[in-house]
Amino acid sequence: MIFRVMKPIFMFLSLCLLTVSCIDTEYEKNISFADGIWHKDSVARFSFEVKDIQSPYEMIVSVRNSNSYPYSNLYLFVNIVDPSGTMSRDTVEYDLADVYGKWLGKGWSANYDNDLLLHDRYRFASVGTYRVELIQAMREIRLKGIKDVGFSLRKKN
Repeated sequence: MIFRVMKPIFMFLSLCLLTVSCIDTEYEKNISFADGIWHKDSVARFSFEVKDIQSPYEMIVSVRNSNSYPYSNLYLFVNIVDPSGTMSRDTVEYDLADVYGKWLGKGWSANYDNDLLLHDRYRFASVGTYRVELIQAMREIRLKGIKDVGFSLRKKN
């Protein structure tokens, strides 16, 4: 009887473990902003070492916003600087709320965490130290309501 009850739980936990084991986190870091204000001149920099250029990587941008964030979306400039110093820049837009104004992401009350896909299967050209820079690209000098931003690099198997 207990096995019949435990079997679905065991299967669910096994599936979760299998899913997690297929993606290895290589790098993860978050940067907090004082008083939940991201200044236009404040660049969030993340440096990491790439040793395997054969595997694809998933790049994730993390954003924690509060209820005081005045917009439903967030524009970012994303710079990727390779070991030789060559920089590529993308402008990306992420939705932080739906069309009805309901915050997306995980959270409740005042803070919401969003993991936003930057690249799904990125391949690095060479081994070495890379840098990712996140710059808020909104039309605000002092963008209120953004508490933290982060960057994660996960190797996909």
